[in-house]
This record gives sequence, C-alpha cells and structure tokens, in this order.
Amino acid sequence: MLHNGAELVTATRWVLPTSFAFHRLAGLPESVRPLSAAVVAVDTAHEDQDPVARLGRWQREQLDHWRADGRIEHSPLLWAAMTCIVV
Repeated sequence: MLHNGAELVTATRWVLPTSFAFHRLAGLPESVRPLSAAVVAVDTAHEDQDPVARLGRWQREQLDHWRADGRIEHSPLLWAAMTCIVV
C-alpha cells in the first residue's frame, strides 16, 4: 500500500482472531465484540491529526485494562498486533 501511494496504513503483525473466535473459544458473551472495537479504534486513529499517537494511546488503554482485570476482550492477542505507519 505504501509503495503505491498510501500515506497512512494500519497493519497487523499476525492474523487477528474474530469476535466469533472470542465467543466460541473463550466463552465471551456475544454482546462483547473485541474485533469490532479494534476496528473502531483504528478508524478513530485514522481520523486523528496524529494517528500513530492515537492508536498507541488506545493500545495503552487496552494494556491497562488487561493488567487490571485480565479479561479476554482486552487480550494483547488482538491489540498488540496493530501498527500504524505514516509516510
């Protein structure tokens, strides 16, 4: 994407689990949608004047939640994979 002219790209370092996987494998209630929340966080970051800082702030918020309660919807499995690149 960058080589073809994109100025902002958010990518993941590994394949992300779907919300369905969280529901099926971890027993998370269907009303909680971790992947959807991540997509919204990325979209919000892309609208910010400093998308790298905004995504990093969201990731640190998720880390704080993970450390506080260890709930699966805040697992680094999802948010730690993301990186935002600005050209």
